[in-house]
Order: sequence, then structure tokens, then C-alpha cells
Amino acid sequence: MKKKAYIILIFFALFISANAQVTIGRGTAAHAGSILEIESNSSKGLLLPRVSLARYDYWQPLEGTPDDGMLVFNTNTSTLNNLKGKGTYVWYNNRWNILQRASSPCTSAPGTPVSISFNTRTIDKGSNNLFIVASVPEVKGASSYSWVLPVGLTGTSNENYITITASASGSYDASQIKVSVSNDCGSGSQVSGTGTIEVN
Repeated sequence: MKKKAYIILIFFALFISANAQVTIGRGTAAHAGSILEIESNSSKGLLLPRVSLARYDYWQPLEGTPDDGMLVFNTNTSTLNNLKGKGTYVWYNNRWNILQRASSPCTSAPGTPVSISFNTRTIDKGSNNLFIVASVPEVKGASSYSWVLPVGLTGTSNENYITITASASGSYDASQIKVSVSNDCGSGSQVSGTGTIEVN
């Protein structure tokens, strides 16, 4: 009889763990689409873990291996190393991405980037140098950077710089490589590169 009761209890516990949804703050069931629900409250909020991030691409000081979707509040005010100062960040695609900047609202659109610089202007497909990095100095007040590339060049942008690769050999007009910046108040003027990019 006791063995039968234990089997029933184990089955019941497994059923609950597989189907239960949790609501914090009240005794009613959570909405069907949520695994965890926090009760609405007019005077309380959710406080995220506070950490001091050092770089946009460093998982540390968190422990363990990186997991997409990790959410933290960064207490580091620095805007170096492609961080955006204090704010809520989510780890995705091997980097910390800011969700909301903890700063005063903008008062005007950002300015125009000074100029586009290149780490090299020649790609030799027969060597290890298979990409070019185009960059601009960080623009004060900018929250996003929009890059434009000519046909034949593709790139992966990371705010104020972009890693460029070519699909075919040839000479590319660098003036067709452009970038502009923006924030909630508007956009700055677009700036273009100069010279050519050679792909051997």
C-alpha cells in the first residue's frame, strides 16, 4: 500500500513540474503563455542583478559560459570599449547589447561623424588579410550608427566601426562607404569615405 502511495505521489509531482506555471505575488494561476508571471503592482518593480561590465564582448564578471538572453543592469558609467554607460543590457550574439540607456533624454540630434578611416585599403585573398575595418570616432549623443556599402561589399557593423569583406576581386569606390548617426531626437548628416578599396 505504501509503495502504491509513493508511486502516485511521484507521478503527481512529475505532472506538476511539467505543467505548472508560477505567479509571484498572488495565488492565482499564471497566464497560459507564461512560465513565470509577476503580479502587477503600483508601487514595486523588478530589480535586475547589478554588475560592472568592462567590455561589450566580455562575459565577465559573470561566471560560467555565455548564454544568450542573460539580462543585467550595468553600473559602469564608462562608454569605452563600445559600452554605452549605465543601463540594462542583454547578452546576444557574443556581446552585450544595451536595451535602455540610463541617461537624460536627448535635447538635439547628434552631429556628423568627422571622417571614415580604414585599417587597410587592400585585401589580398591569398593571405590572412581577408577583411577591412572602416571606423569613425564615436559621436557624442549618438545611440545608433547606420552604415551603407557599395554593391559587392558586405559588412558586419558594430556601432562606430564595420568589418567589410568582398565577394569578388576589383576596385571599389570608398566614397560609396557611408555612415550616419542618430538618436531619439533625430539623425546627423551622412559622411562618406574617400579613395578606393582594392581586392586582389
